Amino acid sequence: MQLKLNPLSEQTIVITGATSGIGLCTARMAASRGANVVGRRTE
Repeated sequence: MQLKLNPLSEQTIVITGATSGIGLCTARMAASRGANVVGRRTE
């Protein structure tokens, strides 16, 4: 069985821990490649 993924530009991605570290880097990378990124922002 082969897995076929849609391009990032057609996906919504939920990233926990997107405020710092690896989560932040992953969120920025996915967004720069067109993904709709959902995360939590704290101030």
